[in-house]
Amino acid sequence: MKNLLTISVVFFISVNISANNNDGLKKDDILTELLPQQSTTGKFRPDNVSIGITERSTKNQIIISGVPSYLWRHGCGPTALGMVIGYYDGIGFSALIDGNASTQTNNVNNAIANSEHYNDYSEPIDYYPDLFTDMSETDGAHTSNCIADFMETSWSSEESRYGSSWSNLISVAFTEYVQTCNDDYFTNTTYERFSGASWDTYKNEINNNRPVVLLVDSDGNGYTDHFVTGIGYDESNSTYAIYDTWDNSIHWYQWHRLSNNYGWGIYDFNTFEINGIVNLPDLFSFAEDGQLIENFANYSDDIDLDVFTLTVSGNTEINAEIDGLNVTFTATATENWNGTERNRNINI
Repeated sequence: MKNLLTISVVFFISVNISANNNDGLKKDDILTELLPQQSTTGKFRPDNVSIGITERSTKNQIIISGVPSYLWRHGCGPTALGMVIGYYDGIGFSALIDGNASTQTNNVNNAIANSEHYNDYSEPIDYYPDLFTDMSETDGAHTSNCIADFMETSWSSEESRYGSSWSNLISVAFTEYVQTCNDDYFTNTTYERFSGASWDTYKNEINNNRPVVLLVDSDGNGYTDHFVTGIGYDESNSTYAIYDTWDNSIHWYQWHRLSNNYGWGIYDFNTFEINGIVNLPDLFSFAEDGQLIENFANYSDDIDLDVFTLTVSGNTEINAEIDGLNVTFTATATENWNGTERNRNINI
């Protein structure tokens, strides 16, 4: 009977955030030529903001099914992103929000902005032109644990008044919140500044069932003011469908850039994707004079395999040849070697 060789494998996982024009995990890495923009709206739709079209149905209409509609919760930014996260929670990534996230439960509200966030950063309530100092500038703030925390919503240290968020922290908040909930989830997020190509990018996200967060100028004064969740489009008239955080209806608006000539112009949007868990055995074993071929795609759950590259380090007695996600393990030339090698790192 042949001896068995065993491999104990330690996996280190790193996932890069990709970007179109401007993106990154740290806000200080944002390209300076594209300055972050801020939301300024509050809990209710201003009187001078168009409600858009709320009832429509055409054969060209495409809407992502299953995106939950949430109402404004201490900021349009965390609420809009909360809908994206609630959607992913409902399609299998259940560690993101406790319980059912299809409606706005207390657990959903706590995921968006909990009482710790409100007490540390929202109080005292401030509106323009006032800006009151909060715990983002003093000692004693809690450890970030909700979407609004990671987005630094309402932080006086970021010159944000109650409910305000900056556009360069949308991707940061998404990544950090998801990884806090389950660090085995893989995230990918991109930034898209409005351009001639943005319509195609947006449609591609919707066609692939990935809701986005858009920053818009809702009142048409030429300045950004509101984050919304993009869930659909209509090719026949170039309109986009959103949940606006002010009610639970779908609203349709013309797809066009920010301008002081009309409302609901778009400044930018962020795309988001979560891929599944890598489920790995503790040991791989093969015969002393044999080999083991493993396809690492078999250890994944709903993973976009395009984001993975395998590399190997730390091997001494066991060789590993990599072809895409296929790894062939063999023993080295050491005669009659058998045993266990425990210090192998396979980087994904």
